Amino acid sequence: MKNQLKRTSIYLLIVIKILFYTVICSEVAHAQTQTSGFGLALDEDYFMKPFGLNDDRNYTLGFHFSIFNTKYNSFLKKTLALREFEDNLLPAEASFDVVAFTPNNIKAEEIQYNDRPYSNVLFLSLKRHGLNKDGDTYFAKTLYVGVLGTRLAEYFQGAIHKVMNSPEPKGWRNQISDGGEPTILYTQKKMSLLVDQQKFQLNHGYTYNLFYVTGASYNLGARCGLFNKESWLTDMSGFIGSVTSRFNKMTQKKSREIYVYANLNTNLNVYNSSLHGQFRDTRYRIPYAKTGFVTLDTSLGVGVTFNRTTFSIYHKLRSPEIWDTNYRYWHNWIGISLIHQNKSN
Repeated sequence: MKNQLKRTSIYLLIVIKILFYTVICSEVAHAQTQTSGFGLALDEDYFMKPFGLNDDRNYTLGFHFSIFNTKYNSFLKKTLALREFEDNLLPAEASFDVVAFTPNNIKAEEIQYNDRPYSNVLFLSLKRHGLNKDGDTYFAKTLYVGVLGTRLAEYFQGAIHKVMNSPEPKGWRNQISDGGEPTILYTQKKMSLLVDQQKFQLNHGYTYNLFYVTGASYNLGARCGLFNKESWLTDMSGFIGSVTSRFNKMTQKKSREIYVYANLNTNLNVYNSSLHGQFRDTRYRIPYAKTGFVTLDTSLGVGVTFNRTTFSIYHKLRSPEIWDTNYRYWHNWIGISLIHQNKSN
């Protein structure tokens, strides 16, 4: 256990240094902040237990914290170049994310075959994104650097279960890359408006991912209600749960919003570290023959904006990631998010 904590601490120190270097370089490059703010979000399937739809299994936890600032736009400018979108950049976003998965039976210490393995990942990331000159096409690139297989999720989940008087998870020693292993994820996303009405918007696009998850998805989203038309992207296709920014542009034209949004994502993933593992020895990983390479996920949520703060609550449903007659579990969870924009200088 001591060796695992030491190894995890070293990996965390490396990714923290990377984030610190990101912020320092950005501070040197710019002397004045133009637009800044922060975001918080939590995905938790335990919120579904009162409805009888989940009991803290499968995708069990997602936590997200981010800060966005125009001062960060200069960092990784070549690595995450946005081509023609560089002329209309949105504030770059630095994030910290934690994601955890468990099998259905968390009371057992032994490996749960014909079920998904325990898995958790910690990520630090930087996202550069922007709009085209007409404001109807969005483009983003994100680089994640993290650690797979720490015990942080075990401690956090165990603490929650003690408070909730629920069974404590016993099999985290069987998780993917137990003890810690570096990982990386690169994503690219492009979305465009299909319908742009005063009280209804429809958008679509694609996302592709490399390394930690390798694959692509087609994304379709819509919203209706009272909203700023400029902040049209209510994206729910992030690979760190659903805990990504709800909006692609912050605006002060309308200080109050209330709307309903929905998303449908079709995913084709040929590799997933949380199921298949990486290079480190792992006690159990899903065989490719039982992998559900094609999945669907849907989401339905409500967003409310007052002044420069937006609160959102949503429900998400994802089809099984394992194709096996003994595995028929759909992911069900509820998420909440908050985004606050500071006054622009």
